[in-house]
Amino acid sequence: MHEQVVWIGMTADGVLARTRDDKPPRLSGSEAPKLLVKANATDTLYLVSERGLAAAVAVHTLPEAEKLADGNLFNKQSPLQVDEMPVAAFSLPARKSELPEQTALLTVTRAGMVKKSIISELPGPSAQTFRLVNVNDGDSLGWVGLTDGKKDVLLATALGMAIRFSEEDVRPMGLAAAGVNGIKLGVGDEVIGLQVLPQAGDIFIIASDGKAKRVEVKDFPRQGRYGKGVIAWELPRGIKLAGLGMGKPNTIVTMHLLKAAPKMARLDEASLRKRSAVRGEVVVDVKTGDALLGLSEGWAVERFVVVETKEEKKKTGAKRQ
Repeated sequence: MHEQVVWIGMTADGVLARTRDDKPPRLSGSEAPKLLVKANATDTLYLVSERGLAAAVAVHTLPEAEKLADGNLFNKQSPLQVDEMPVAAFSLPARKSELPEQTALLTVTRAGMVKKSIISELPGPSAQTFRLVNVNDGDSLGWVGLTDGKKDVLLATALGMAIRFSEEDVRPMGLAAAGVNGIKLGVGDEVIGLQVLPQAGDIFIIASDGKAKRVEVKDFPRQGRYGKGVIAWELPRGIKLAGLGMGKPNTIVTMHLLKAAPKMARLDEASLRKRSAVRGEVVVDVKTGDALLGLSEGWAVERFVVVETKEEKKKTGAKRQ
């Protein structure tokens, strides 16, 4: 099988498909993907439910389609049951040795539980599901990211708080573990997004009223894990943070609403402001009776870690000797 870059998308109702080439699917309108993953045709796709149950699927077995809606339901393409709708998806090379030795998967729940798992523990494609993380009762998995042993973790919450801490504060744990607390949440608060730092670009935060702002990474100081964090945005009464993104000004994210069709936006539609700034720009028009549920970004391994070719690894090994 030859290597080919493809995009894998899953719609809000659970239909899964991959593109025929490296062109991503539509990012707005009724066919916009809820989950989007950049992968190689030889990679393994992992689908994870809010309860932490996961399935590993060979990318080349996924249906090719011009439109995502022409794909198959996730439970027809994976061992996940119909009531285990995936809330996160990521891909890894079939040969995990292509990634740095310290590469680990980071999972974060709505209640702020953070867990790091060494990727070598993840199984390959199988007809059986596996437990990626043990999610506590009343909690739900929200996000996944990759680390290489030298990253920072940034979490943002619905009530406008954010915390940045070193991944070294989170030791690797087995797949059955629940993880450790990442942030002290106030009453009625929950995590609404994860970013793994550093990445190129600025932090993008969007509120439930459709207003957004960008903030430089340096405005979020590193602290110890499980603190209250700092104020990311002092929000008006009744408004909450809904999504956390990151990237260069021309980076595109997709906003998902309760009633209206998903809408995409460039990050530079929001001005670059200080963390203390109260103002933001309207990026999404949220109608009365509707609600902004969050945003999605495309998963790509290179966003998190450097993937070395065989030739590059030989050169690196030669330099170390």
